[in-house]
Amino acid sequence: MLLLPALCALLSAPLAAQDSIRIETRPSATPNGKPAIALVVNGETVVRLTKNQRNRTPLRNLSLASVQLSSAYRHGRTSLNIEEDESAERQWKLMLDGELLLLATDMEGKAWGADPEELCLSWMNNINLALGVSAPAVQPQSGQSSQSNSTPVMPATEGPAGGGIAARPQGSRAEGASDNAGLIKSGGHRVFDPPAPGSVASGHQGAADRVVVTGDSAALPVIREGIDNLIRNRHQLTPDSRILWNTDGLRVAPGREKQLKLDWISSQPGGGGGSKGSEQLTVENRRLHLPRENLTWFSNRPERVSRAQLLYFSKLNGQQAGRLVFHHQNQSGSDLDLVCRLLNTGGSAASVHVIPGLAEPDVNTFYVGYRSAENYWTNLNAGNGYVLEIPAGGQAFIVNQRMRHGMTASGYMTLSSLGGGELRLEVMSVNHGSPVPPWALESKGEASYCVFGEPFVNADIKYNTGDNWLYMRLGSQLPASLSDSSVLQGCYGMTHSYNVELKNLHNYPALVFVVLRASAGEVKGQFFIDDEYVGTSLVASGEEQLLKDIPLRPGETKLLRIRAIPLNGGFYPASIIIREQRYP
Repeated sequence: MLLLPALCALLSAPLAAQDSIRIETRPSATPNGKPAIALVVNGETVVRLTKNQRNRTPLRNLSLASVQLSSAYRHGRTSLNIEEDESAERQWKLMLDGELLLLATDMEGKAWGADPEELCLSWMNNINLALGVSAPAVQPQSGQSSQSNSTPVMPATEGPAGGGIAARPQGSRAEGASDNAGLIKSGGHRVFDPPAPGSVASGHQGAADRVVVTGDSAALPVIREGIDNLIRNRHQLTPDSRILWNTDGLRVAPGREKQLKLDWISSQPGGGGGSKGSEQLTVENRRLHLPRENLTWFSNRPERVSRAQLLYFSKLNGQQAGRLVFHHQNQSGSDLDLVCRLLNTGGSAASVHVIPGLAEPDVNTFYVGYRSAENYWTNLNAGNGYVLEIPAGGQAFIVNQRMRHGMTASGYMTLSSLGGGELRLEVMSVNHGSPVPPWALESKGEASYCVFGEPFVNADIKYNTGDNWLYMRLGSQLPASLSDSSVLQGCYGMTHSYNVELKNLHNYPALVFVVLRASAGEVKGQFFIDDEYVGTSLVASGEEQLLKDIPLRPGETKLLRIRAIPLNGGFYPASIIIREQRYP
């Protein structure tokens, strides 16, 4: 057996918590059985490599890293952080006291089923944990209650006066009656003040050991969200912490369940301290009766985001369901995180079913709106989703995406409350890597609060051969907000359903064409026509694209069913035209 001890040094007064350090390399393997080399620190495996890099073998790279790490430890310099490598795409650097320790390449990440940033974070956290190093405590700002001393504080962001996301709103806790205990005043609303981390018993006490998902094809993305949420609740991790665990072969059919044992590690925003653990849990694919969506939350003002701020807020009542549609572009000049979250402002735990429709942020606003809608259609039609458990006074992130400058984050989600309490919905931009305060954010009059009715537009129409062209204006309605004076131009994210009775009045066969015309500007379209999915390329303003042709026998009548969603990034209204001419 290959065993290469690299160093063993006893230190009199190191900065780290351990009294000694032992580093060695050992043979290992990837999840697919490919040979790999592991770096072991104080008995803990912290890094595994399988690919050559920098013209060196994995063994050579880890041997050199062991010498570098041991020397830094001996001199009391064990500061680790990760940086994106600007010289190579999808490559991250693990830095030790300002010097390169290891590279997480794209090829290495694929070997372990993680992207390079996740892989690099896992290395950093593993080494910190093996050395007993934790992130420095964040000191509370002046004016905060001593009860909140262990709550992470988000530094105030730079920006125009009165803007940005800052620390806890100033103001004392409400006093007097017991039902006011733990309440603070924020943005004109009474909001439950979440308990500080560590203020309640840690561990699995009172936490469920079951993750509930739904859908005909519930797969990794929805299952992962459910498991991540359970781990965060059990161990009081912040909602923006990154959790890594092995996801090989995780599929659960409807009506089935699977026992799962997994090892995980977590990291904090900005590369702070992390934690690790093991879980034994059950993943169950359960059939749920969900309420019908009767609200539409549209977060798009401002569309071009220039700084960290609260962008949108609303509420989700008990036993209510709604559709969240968001579309924001980063024009701040630096990286931002787009965060959507739910805060449980009540005194008892809440459950929310989530049907996600997300795509990675992209510079092409048409593309990201199209891809997220494609994912949403897939999950919506199959019922794919997960149940989000939110403890009393807690919060849960439903979106947490990094937006580089110039990129757009866009998505659609169905949120269904399964309990009786009220939840607060917030969409915000955050400086990349910064923690998010666990309290409700004050809008200061700049965040939108538009809430529209149900996300459905339905129409029954007739078309006879020989008639003039039939126009269906996709996104032409102007739903009025239930909460302010705004209207939803373009009906973005709302499902449009058209039932068209086609009748051939000729005594000879006819051919009817269904055409998309970009009436108001460029659009990419997605349709289900008689349950067949049809996606279009980008259609230039004033141009057309054929969606389907429908043959009709003499005297025949057919029912044509069309479903569509006005996609984020496009220009609406657009026209769906039915006619007997292929070209105008």
